[in-house]
Amino acid sequence: MRKKQHGFTLIELLIGMGVTLMGMAGLIAMHGSMTSGNRDAYHIRESSTTVEDLVEQLRAIPGSKLMEIKNVKGDGLIDTVIGQSGMTYARYWTIERVPNTTLIKVKVEIGWNRSGEINTQNPEFDKLVFFEFLKDDYNGG
Repeated sequence: MRKKQHGFTLIELLIGMGVTLMGMAGLIAMHGSMTSGNRDAYHIRESSTTVEDLVEQLRAIPGSKLMEIKNVKGDGLIDTVIGQSGMTYARYWTIERVPNTTLIKVKVEIGWNRSGEINTQNPEFDKLVFFEFLKDDYNGG
């Protein structure tokens, strides 16, 4: 009669190590995903703050003056802004009169690429945040 053995066989150890390694690989992938998500959230917050600053400046301008600014500067690229993180953001605007009303619609957009580079001649963005508001042109002009 054989003596009862205690412990694990080599196959049981290999299977246990395989399961543990798969779990660790999942944790590493989840960590990378969380890091990327946190970075995106940071850039969204930073870009939103930058857009809000410009929107507040535009809101302070009377409606008739907004149309004058549009006529002088036109729609399009306003500027690029470098955030605290070193990311370069491009800010755009459009100003248009809402037909058959005294309202003016202002849309401000801010975009960026994960690479941090902006081609101002032909911009394409990985991420884009925008804000729109309506302003009444009390002066009617």
